[in-house]
Amino acid sequence: MATVKIQLDKSRQKKNETYPIVLRVNHKGQFRVSLNTSVREDQFENGQITNHPQRTQLNNFLNRSVQDVLNLIFDLRLVNRLDSLSNADLKALIENKPIEKKEVTFKEACEKYSTRSISSSSAEQLLCACVNLGRFCDVDNLYMKDINLAFLKDFDIYMSKKGLAPNTRGTYLSRLKSIYNDAIDRELIGLERYPFRRFKLPKAETRKRSLNIEDLRKIRDGDLRKALGKARDIFMLTFYLMGINMIDLANLKKIENGRLEFARSKTGKRFSMLVQPEAMEIINKYRGENYLLDILEHYKNFKTLSQAIYHSLGVISGELLDGSILTAYYSRHTWATIAASLDVPKETIAAALGHSTKTVTDIYINFDIKKVDEANRKVIDYLNSNM
Repeated sequence: MATVKIQLDKSRQKKNETYPIVLRVNHKGQFRVSLNTSVREDQFENGQITNHPQRTQLNNFLNRSVQDVLNLIFDLRLVNRLDSLSNADLKALIENKPIEKKEVTFKEACEKYSTRSISSSSAEQLLCACVNLGRFCDVDNLYMKDINLAFLKDFDIYMSKKGLAPNTRGTYLSRLKSIYNDAIDRELIGLERYPFRRFKLPKAETRKRSLNIEDLRKIRDGDLRKALGKARDIFMLTFYLMGINMIDLANLKKIENGRLEFARSKTGKRFSMLVQPEAMEIINKYRGENYLLDILEHYKNFKTLSQAIYHSLGVISGELLDGSILTAYYSRHTWATIAASLDVPKETIAAALGHSTKTVTDIYINFDIKKVDEANRKVIDYLNSNM
């Protein structure tokens, strides 16, 4: 906590044998603020002026000066600015002088941003973005002022020539945008040169990742060896659970009253899913000790689990689908595509997939979860039909 005291600066005696009176401020170390007033040593005692013909006026001035600085410190603390100020910055504010902003490097801004609570996927994206940025320029000597519109365009062109897809480039540039925005929030840089106002992040339309009903049945019924069979079962389980994300599936703990109750890791949104018989059959087959399923218990972490499943699904693609690419996301897209083909309303599909509310009106609609349960049953029945 910053403190302020009145002090006689005995290190600087004037020709008339007086000493300057200063404010000694303790913030991040000590610094002094001149009050442009001086008295003899015998006229100053315990922070007050004595034996001086104008002592009343001068003491009032000193007390007001201390109170003014304390008020400033209080206001800065109130808006969470005090801790970010250096001694030089705080002194400049006390003396009503402009703060001399030093040029902030990209690395300094990046380190500040990294102290924020961000997801593991965002941290990984940030690392990849910095690696590519380091290949593009001398990142050790890159200043935030250098990141202008031309810089962003050149960096995007560089990544494009290196074969990075539009959505990948957009993700990396979005991480740089987050760092820039954070630096503005911390008042490390100003808004006047904000380059992302006129820069459009590259983005390509996502390729459809859904299976037709025949291919889905091939996966469900295909004769596979044990290791691939488990990956297939997990894929089908995600389908029976309306395209549940793999990380949410792996972290499930229990079934309550025939339902799965959990918060989606990506958005934190609460979910309630009725466990259909087809899903329960697979769950019972792979019961875990610490989790509902044992899939996470045989791997070091979720990343190694997802890599193993991705690899197995790739092999299954080659054996059952004529080499077509298959990933865990296909279950989600396939469920939604089938539901739409069965005339399930968009609102019900969105609720099943856990999409965020898009309109103010939707906020006030208490969505009937039974509609989602019925939609899931309808999709699974369609898969089971025409055998």
